[in-house]
Amino acid sequence: MKISDFIFKFKSFRMRREGLCRVRIFINSEKEKICVLTDINNMSNMPCLEVVCDTVIRELCDNGYVIACNIYVLHDEFDNSMLIVDKYGNIEKSISQKELEFLTECKANEFTKASMNLLPVRRQIEKKRYEIDPFIDNKILKPAEYIKREIEIQENAISKKRMKELIESGASETEIAALLKSDLSLIAEVYAFPQDEYIVFSEFTLGDKKVDFVIFSGRSTMDVTFIEVKGAEFNLKKRSHYDSLNAKIEEANSQIRNHRKYIYNEYDIVRENLHNIREKAQSGQKIYNAFLAPKRELLVDSNKNVNMRFVIIAGRTPENDLKESDLRYQFGINNSDVELFSWNAWIRRLRRD
Repeated sequence: MKISDFIFKFKSFRMRREGLCRVRIFINSEKEKICVLTDINNMSNMPCLEVVCDTVIRELCDNGYVIACNIYVLHDEFDNSMLIVDKYGNIEKSISQKELEFLTECKANEFTKASMNLLPVRRQIEKKRYEIDPFIDNKILKPAEYIKREIEIQENAISKKRMKELIESGASETEIAALLKSDLSLIAEVYAFPQDEYIVFSEFTLGDKKVDFVIFSGRSTMDVTFIEVKGAEFNLKKRSHYDSLNAKIEEANSQIRNHRKYIYNEYDIVRENLHNIREKAQSGQKIYNAFLAPKRELLVDSNKNVNMRFVIIAGRTPENDLKESDLRYQFGINNSDVELFSWNAWIRRLRRD
């Protein structure tokens, strides 16, 4: 029978700050008192309960929470492992969940549910954590320049609703491109990783051609995504008895093929040029309408290769059109490094409201 269940706050010389663990006390029909100490892992504010269990047991006894306990058990929620220890924290033997359930005479699910999934226990954990430090979950303070840029981007953000309305109206390529150029964070929201490390460009010069949009992102190795857009005034699939993609898709794919050919024919020159453009943009130059993330510098190595990716966004897809879906799938097979999206499919990838 369980007689007590609470979150205990303690201090050990091995820790800079106070830690937390869950304490459950049981008395069985043999009048044995069993104290189960549960490591709540990343919510515990400590390295490992096993390392400091001697301190926990001593403080529980010194403060009257536990009196004349017969058995102490360490329980780790991460892997559901269980160890019997003495009052000094020395490990005596491991014990299975079934054995512990039999010993404590508790319910079958007592040790299967994570503490953070039990609302009353979760509230205790959160209360104790904030007693230790009211800013415990907000330790990393962003620099002033980062926050300033973040606010600028948020204040100028185009809503998902506005973008959707434009697409549903059958907007032309010019109209869609104009809206995207007014808020290049739309591109970043879909293709940037990490999410706050990117540079987006529009009307980007590549050889003697222009690319509608390009985004630089990534860590260590730079990822560069070249994006060609077409309007939303047509369906991806031709309106005929032949199952084929609209001619506008082939037009965009032809542009992509030209870009790929130029890039890989002149790879070393292009790679070096891309990093030069990155450095110019990071220094504040408005090259190709450069739009910088809150974290203004990409943590990439200019000596490494660059990952090149290609995207086409064009047309619309009717609801539940399996043939159109099959055509897009087949396009992906035939063009392995080119992604094809209809505008209504692309909008679903936006996280904003």
